[in-house]
Amino acid sequence: MPIDHALNTLDQELDRVVAVLASGDAPLLEQASAQLRDAVMQCSVALQSHARPLSVAVRRRFDAQRARLVVLRDQMARVSAVAEAQLAAIVPAAAATTYGPGARPSGGAAARIYRAAG
Repeated sequence: MPIDHALNTLDQELDRVVAVLASGDAPLLEQASAQLRDAVMQCSVALQSHARPLSVAVRRRFDAQRARLVVLRDQMARVSAVAEAQLAAIVPAAAATTYGPGARPSGGAAARIYRAAG
């Protein structure tokens, strides 16, 4: 795949993920993210198979897309943190643990098999 085609595809997928992220549609975001990942891989393959040095314009496009990916990653991390906080508000974490520090045996005493003989 030529680099220009790969860059155009990556631009389209970046735009799509940004739009879907703004809409808040989680299943569609998952699908768009997978397609963005595929577009990034296509760019990587196109870059590796490109024989001559990249032009200044192509390097600028890559740099712009890299910057967009960084911003998008940060936005997705924020959305993930908000979703996790909302989930924690709806379904609180279980306070009691079965094993480890803070765990209490049921009935207030240890099971008989663990009591010392005597």
